[in-house]
Amino acid sequence: MRIDLNFEEHSGGGPIIAVILNFKRTASSTAQWQKQVIDSGLQNSSVIEVTSELLEYDTEYELYVSLKRPGPGGEGHAGPSIRIRLSCKAPYRSPDFELKATSESSIRVTWTFTTSDNMVITEFVITCRMKGTLIWKTISVTTPDVYQYDVTGLKASTLYYCKILAKSCGGRGVFSVLRRVYTEDGAPGPVQMMTVTVQASETILVTWKNPTVTNGEIRSFNITYIDQRTGVVKTLYASFYKHFFYIQNLKPYTNYIIMVGAKTTKLGEFSTMNATTQQSVPTGRPKNITYELSRNTLILKWKEPSEDKRNGIITHFEYELYEGNTSRNTYMIKTATVNTPGVVFKTLEENKDYTFLVRAFTDMGFGPWSDDFIVSTIPIPSLPDRSEPPTVINQTATTLTCDTTQFMFGTDCNQPDNNNISDKQKLEGYVIGVVIGLVVVVCVAFVIVSITLFKR
Repeated sequence: MRIDLNFEEHSGGGPIIAVILNFKRTASSTAQWQKQVIDSGLQNSSVIEVTSELLEYDTEYELYVSLKRPGPGGEGHAGPSIRIRLSCKAPYRSPDFELKATSESSIRVTWTFTTSDNMVITEFVITCRMKGTLIWKTISVTTPDVYQYDVTGLKASTLYYCKILAKSCGGRGVFSVLRRVYTEDGAPGPVQMMTVTVQASETILVTWKNPTVTNGEIRSFNITYIDQRTGVVKTLYASFYKHFFYIQNLKPYTNYIIMVGAKTTKLGEFSTMNATTQQSVPTGRPKNITYELSRNTLILKWKEPSEDKRNGIITHFEYELYEGNTSRNTYMIKTATVNTPGVVFKTLEENKDYTFLVRAFTDMGFGPWSDDFIVSTIPIPSLPDRSEPPTVINQTATTLTCDTTQFMFGTDCNQPDNNNISDKQKLEGYVIGVVIGLVVVVCVAFVIVSITLFKR
């Protein structure tokens, strides 16, 4: 409100230092006069401005003014009274505002609004629409001293246009310019048409299609697989344009949980499938070899390779048995396959070292041999020393040594022993030869004694 004091220039009494406004509502007969100093810096000016904070819009007031000079009794007489009614105008400016996405479904609108005539604002109106539509979503903020509002219920990763205006008792103001903002990306839905194909003992091919609901731009795919035996989890990544992936360096004959998820700025729901890699040859050796031993019987038992090195179903075992305390450059006396982890050897020689090896098979082939397993048979009781020394037979300048058994039974010492006679058999022959020799000596002595007695 502008007040023109319209007073004449004069001198004396000092300068005017204040204008005092006296006012009351005319609609109430009991209204009291109110006094307000409205300009304490007036210097002989005839025009003052009264803000609307003192008076209400659309209300009739009676008012008068008085002037004040310095010193006691400086307030002058009341001027003529007048009646006025403040008019209520619509805002002629629009608020300044900003937009910011706060989630995949909400936008925050923040604004400021000022007016030179201190106009009382009763409401702010915000309208927003999604790109590609003509439908505006309108929100009324009826708390004038609030300058922030969250628009919710929006679509993820979508461009929205918004504008704002102010309202007073005089009506609606003008809309601001349009501003735009994208809502945040949401988590995509699950990928579609996922398949897994076992390519080999160490490779699985995974394929898929984009999610039906993307909630933004797909930036990559996460491929996660879990070894069900060990629980180890590994994650790989595929580019947004790829819809297949080869998972490699897997373990043979192992069950895996395979999960694929699409990712915007947020990771979406996983699609899940199971797959078991193909069998391979064992990479582990049979373990925990044990034995039971009698004089000439050996029982050997063992266990399958550890589970993580079987690489399939163990179908059978192959073993080898060697004479001596090593499997290198020694005579192998037996090799065979068995379906169960155990074998029995009979009629082995006493007091002798044997070396045993075994390996496991799957349908894909054999694994590594076990380490040499050495066992010694039990020795037999000791026998007396031979009573006769070996006899040497000279033939064609070749010296051969015959044992007692060969000599007594007429074995040709020039001929190699092709019968592979064991030490035990040789000892038995030696004993029999000694006994027969003693019998012959006794008989010859008896005959000589008898002849001597007969002559006497």
